[in-house]
Amino acid sequence: MQETALEYFMTSPFYEQGSNNGVLLMQLAKLQQGQQGQIDQAATLRSMKGTEYELMTPPPADSAAAAVEQQSLFVVKKQYRTSPTTVQLRAVYYILNGDIFQAPDLHAVLTSRLRKCAYNLHGALQSFQQIVNFHPTMVVGWDYRPPVEQPEAVTAMAPATTSLQCLPGGRLDRLVDAFLTKQAAAAV
Repeated sequence: MQETALEYFMTSPFYEQGSNNGVLLMQLAKLQQGQQGQIDQAATLRSMKGTEYELMTPPPADSAAAAVEQQSLFVVKKQYRTSPTTVQLRAVYYILNGDIFQAPDLHAVLTSRLRKCAYNLHGALQSFQQIVNFHPTMVVGWDYRPPVEQPEAVTAMAPATTSLQCLPGGRLDRLVDAFLTKQAAAAV
């Protein structure tokens, strides 16, 4: 099953025909025509330098459900071999239910997460900007109360009561509210 997964990957646009796997496949095809003998593919790939593809083997399955899941997911590594023991990972691909995908690299994942974080932080700061009351001569305050509908006479007489909510203690706020209430009652 794993050999067919790597052969299936060779038909994808991610596969490079000039890779070590492709060169070895061509050599094996010529050897089979001449019937000269068998070649150890893994040892030959390790001795070659250049780009190669390797199918990662999963750990043994503990249950029947895990075994079925393993049969539908295959991971292929694209690596550059510089010596028989040294390889540099270039990309990771996975085959899931017959579809081949390229796994994102760490930079793409972190960039995506940071952009999402910045977007949500921007939205939070915009919502805070709507409820802050700031005036350079007064203390900063936060208006968490929903807007209260006041009678028309009170709103016409006191258009600037929101800046007084910023003062600590709120005593001046209560005095102004009491004064405006008395004025509104006297006007009616």
